[in-house]
Amino acid sequence: MGQNWKMLVLLAMLLNTANGIAASQCGEVSVESPVVVLGSSVTASCEIGDNCAFFDGQDIQIEWRLNNGVIPKSQYTNQTIRKSNLTIPCFNTTQGYLSCFVVLHRQAQLVALVQITAGCK
Repeated sequence: MGQNWKMLVLLAMLLNTANGIAASQCGEVSVESPVVVLGSSVTASCEIGDNCAFFDGQDIQIEWRLNNGVIPKSQYTNQTIRKSNLTIPCFNTTQGYLSCFVVLHRQAQLVALVQITAGCK
């Protein structure tokens, strides 16, 4: 599992860098389970760590994405400047990459991501 996770993070960093997005990997995305029933809800939280070089108390915004699509703000709440909770009411893809970004000065920087897989009951 450890090697797969490292490869997933490396792949995400390479893809995001190729898309012009800086990748810092200085946070954590937590989900109830990385495997869910297709069509069920998914809850997750993102917490930005102290080791984020771009974070110095500035006014930042947390943004969630599923694969490359931005998730509407109506599906998440920012608990603090460093923590956000997300609920996807119906996870309708068999595999997806849920990622947390910090937007500072209109620049999106990847904080963390997690892979979610869905299947039938």
